[in-house]
Amino acid sequence: MGKSIRSKSKRKFRIIKRASLWGEEADKRLHRLTHELHKGSKVVHVEEPEPLKSKFSFSFKEVLLDAPIRERVAAEAAAKMEAEDAENTTFGEVAAMEVDATSRKSESEIEAPKRKRIKVNKFTGTVVTKTTKQGKRVKVLKW
Repeated sequence: MGKSIRSKSKRKFRIIKRASLWGEEADKRLHRLTHELHKGSKVVHVEEPEPLKSKFSFSFKEVLLDAPIRERVAAEAAAKMEAEDAENTTFGEVAAMEVDATSRKSESEIEAPKRKRIKVNKFTGTVVTKTTKQGKRVKVLKW
């Protein structure tokens, strides 16, 4: 079966796009690999490639170096917050607070959670679990 002209033109434009996006990086990679291959060769001499630049602004090395500094700053901030809390809290007010045991709701006053409305797919249907008047749970296919 023959290939269409559309297929050939798509391939052509993919090659052009790939070359524009990855051409330089592919050349650098090829140069680096040929240098590694012919490193000790007396016959072929390949110049040493430029060192690779990081593609990302994030560096694990910098994060590891900054970790002790960040830990120290976090510890200082936590100590400062504890000191402010100690200044603002008066122990007389805390001791004077009373606990109201009667404000707790009884089990009959607690509202039961509302049932969720089930979305039913009109084409495939949904299996719904219903509770009968006798308390039995029944699975029903709902359309």
